[in-house]
Amino acid sequence: MVLVDSATARRGDTVRLISATSSKSHVIAFAVREEEAEVLACAEAGVAGYVACDASSNELASILRSASSGELACSPRLAAILFRRIAGLARDQEVRNCRC
Repeated sequence: MVLVDSATARRGDTVRLISATSSKSHVIAFAVREEEAEVLACAEAGVAGYVACDASSNELASILRSASSGELACSPRLAAILFRRIAGLARDQEVRNCRC
């Protein structure tokens, strides 16, 4: 398990490097602001979990347990951001596949 501070410069590159060198490592983005751009950047880099800026130590422990089990624990707001992105990608794919 690796915690990466979301304020770290080039965090996306850091996450991708860690994931590429150790497929068994779970990278957790720490101190994430619940803003769409930041959440999506972390997701696209391949993080296994998110810890919000204002998370308690109990929430951190819960997120670490979830990630080690292959689950993504995040707030409902983060989940909504991720689902909107997935829906947008699906719509884009449908448009590209349309033979109109």
